[in-house]
Amino acid sequence: MNTMENAIKWIHDHTVGDDEGIIVTTSKPVLYPEVTGYYIPSLLRVGETELAKKFAKKMCVIQKEDGSWYDPDDRYPFIFDSCQILKGLVAIRNIMPEVDEHIIKGIDWVFSNLREDGHLVQSIRDIWGTDDSHCNDLIHIYCMSPIFEAAKIFDRPEYADKANCVLDYYIENYRDRIVHYTLFSHFYAYVIEGLIDCGRVGIAKEAMVNFEKYRRSTGAICAYNDVKWTCSTATFQFAIIWYKLGEKEKADKAYNYMCSLQNPTGGWYGCYTGSKLNELRLRIMHKIGMTRDLYGRNAEISWANKFYLDATYYKSLRDKAS
Repeated sequence: MNTMENAIKWIHDHTVGDDEGIIVTTSKPVLYPEVTGYYIPSLLRVGETELAKKFAKKMCVIQKEDGSWYDPDDRYPFIFDSCQILKGLVAIRNIMPEVDEHIIKGIDWVFSNLREDGHLVQSIRDIWGTDDSHCNDLIHIYCMSPIFEAAKIFDRPEYADKANCVLDYYIENYRDRIVHYTLFSHFYAYVIEGLIDCGRVGIAKEAMVNFEKYRRSTGAICAYNDVKWTCSTATFQFAIIWYKLGEKEKADKAYNYMCSLQNPTGGWYGCYTGSKLNELRLRIMHKIGMTRDLYGRNAEISWANKFYLDATYYKSLRDKAS
């Protein structure tokens, strides 16, 4: 089988229940609502319509009464996770109109967390941990594109107004952190792609100029601004970003590098270190506090396949255009 066939087989092999959703990782094989949600448009693009419909149906069933969706352990409501599920429901609504009420309910819950200044406030403090250089609520930028789409679909201009308010807040208050590589690569890619998807291309291009020094000759992406190992999903994500910006050569290099690392199972580990010797060295350095923890090294992570599907889609569009 080729890379795509293997990747799709992995997805089918790692769904839970009656194909109701995707797992978190191979070491935590429970339903991951967020990732299940943003898999839906990816599945639709590759013709996996029935699986996408099952995913969407399950997301509607597990939506909370207030309109939110929770984490895989069903403990806390997440703005980010809820918005990724909204992406999926917006993408499938033409063939599943029954999801419309869930979309509206979900958006209304998201904006119940909006302050007047445009700050979307996650209700649980330190939800992403205390390391602000790993992740913070800048990733809410990646939440706005389905809301802009819903504003048009449902003729709700107030949705677009609020989404623009969110983007303005983050850009005006955190511009320096946006244009300089200050987060874990997977989350930083959310920020940059979110800006592109919402039409804020200028600042995304500025950030990518600064990001260039973290692109390695192999096509790999440095997982943080102070390490050399690479995050699998981030490398696919930055390929998508470069495809969207028309930088096909850079995109192809990142894409081909990650495709070469696909496991025989059809999945990908969370990170790659370059060699077993380098991995051992990094593990020792982490143990004594000299480097950051490796990301998902011993498990295949479900969102890697999602971003592979998306990168393949945007690659095909660029290939046809060139």
